Amino acid sequence: MLEAEYTVSRPRRLRLRTWLGLILVMLVVWSVASYWSDYREQSARRARENMAPVAGDYCTIVFASQAVGLERSGTRAAEINGTSNSISGTFVKMNDQWIVISTAESQRWIARDKVLFLELKDL
Repeated sequence: MLEAEYTVSRPRRLRLRTWLGLILVMLVVWSVASYWSDYREQSARRARENMAPVAGDYCTIVFASQAVGLERSGTRAAEINGTSNSISGTFVKMNDQWIVISTAESQRWIARDKVLFLELKDL
């Protein structure tokens, strides 16, 4: 009777078909998650591209106040204490990090995190 109280049962082992089933389920979940993340990234990129101006449009970019060293510059192109808070030119292209415009002198690459406002002008 004493032996019955202290008996330890053997741990159950997973069978081979259970392991194969678990691996198959993990592969399917991983595949679906990978496909979904790629789909979200591509659809977000397409949405941004649809919102981008057409190459050749004339635009004015107003910089964020911190980018030009001003306390408050507003959302309109202005010159405050001899410092301009904007640049104008022909829109070339835009991606996640940069906006490229062409001025009379050269092409300017502007970091998007420094841009406060982008205004398109009708010609």
